[in-house]
Amino acid sequence: MKKSMDVDFYKKHDFGDEMRKAVDSGRGFVGENMTPDQFFAMARARSEARRAEKASKAVTIRIPVRVIEGYKKKAASDGVGYQTLMNEVLEAALG
Repeated sequence: MKKSMDVDFYKKHDFGDEMRKAVDSGRGFVGENMTPDQFFAMARARSEARRAEKASKAVTIRIPVRVIEGYKKKAASDGVGYQTLMNEVLEAALG
């Protein structure tokens, strides 16, 4: 398997079942003073927090064409998408 395929596999794969089987069979490490259920509850909470942090919502706003074209030109020179660049600028403006 190529390296990039490995990365894609790990990004998309949920290892919860494998971890549960390993813990139940005594092969997995959960942590000191932590039951498997506590471990999985903590893992789910962290996963939900990451998902919420990355969540986005489509919005409709009016932006002058010249502004959008300016972002597209700047984004192309930076090697990123213009919407990505706009999101970065908006987030930076929040302080």
